[in-house]
Amino acid sequence: MIVAKWWWVLLLLGGIALAVSLAGGTKGGSAPEPEAEQTKYIVMLKDPESLPADSGRTTAEGKKAIRENTESVVREMEEQGIEVTHTYATIGGFAALLTEDQKKTLEDDPRVFTISEDMEVRASTPTVSASRPSAS
Repeated sequence: MIVAKWWWVLLLLGGIALAVSLAGGTKGGSAPEPEAEQTKYIVMLKDPESLPADSGRTTAEGKKAIRENTESVVREMEEQGIEVTHTYATIGGFAALLTEDQKKTLEDDPRVFTISEDMEVRASTPTVSASRPSAS
């Protein structure tokens, strides 16, 4: 008889857990908001104004200016809730998962040069046929 009582308690708890799960587990029984779809993009930055005009990107000063600018922009993006997945500090850019709204905001950012969807790229070499056309 004791076993039968526990069986009913477990059945009741299981039913409650299922009901909470189906209701979304929130107060009022409303379902949680769906998350906005994110796509991976490569964001390239314009050269910073601190880049020495006479020395360019390849000098130690130029590389330092690009790296510091990239790190600063990435910190700011992360503070705004953008998920940065990789930083390209030496060339001035980063990869990030962006919603459509975040992408539009970055497109209007004066520090951004380009935004391209990240995709797999393969290099290939052309094949050359070993056969020669016959001379008639």
